[in-house]
Formats: sequence, structure tokens, C-alpha cells
Amino acid sequence: MHCINTKKLPPETEMNINGLKLFITASGMLATGLAIGLLLSPKTGRENRATIRKGAHEAGDWMNSQTQNARKKATKVGDNIKKSVKDRVPDLYEATDFHLTDEEVRSVRDTEA
Repeated sequence: MHCINTKKLPPETEMNINGLKLFITASGMLATGLAIGLLLSPKTGRENRATIRKGAHEAGDWMNSQTQNARKKATKVGDNIKKSVKDRVPDLYEATDFHLTDEEVRSVRDTEA
């Protein structure tokens, strides 16, 4: 016996499912088009494989550069967030009236270790 879930999915989940269906359909159509193109191509199999190999290599290089750019941007955003938080949060040591000398701080650290 199958259980049917009659609950309506949240809109973002439906969008994800529809997006996945679209991606799968587009990928299938692309693969079909490539196969038909290769079968009807006036080039030899060797030439077609060389062209595909070159395109795949260029696509890999492009993906690597995009990945590096994304990492740089993510690092920059992370650094900006850290700086923003640091600038907005007061220095708690400076905000108190209790001040220790550097020697007193080292002494406390040494006793805790």
C-alpha cells in the first residue's frame, strides 16, 4: 500500500524540483544534440574526438579560473565581515576599568597553563 503525501510543498522546494527537472531535461537534450551532431559530422572520428578533447580542456580551464575567482571573492567577503564585526564590537578590555600590565597578563597565563 502506497502512502500519498497530500501536503503542499513550500514554494522554494517546488522551485528547486522544477529547476532540477529543467536541468535534467536540458542535459538530455544537449547530449542528444551532441550525439546527432557527431553522427552527421563530415569530420572523421579522430577529428571529432580531438575537438571534444580540446573543448573539454578549455572548459576545465574556465571552471578552474571561475573557482579561483569565487574563492578570492569569498575570502574577501569573509575578511570584510570580520573587519566589520571587529570595528563594531567594543574592545572589552578597554571598556573596563580593570587594567593589567603585560607582565601581569603573562603571569596569569603562566599560572593557568
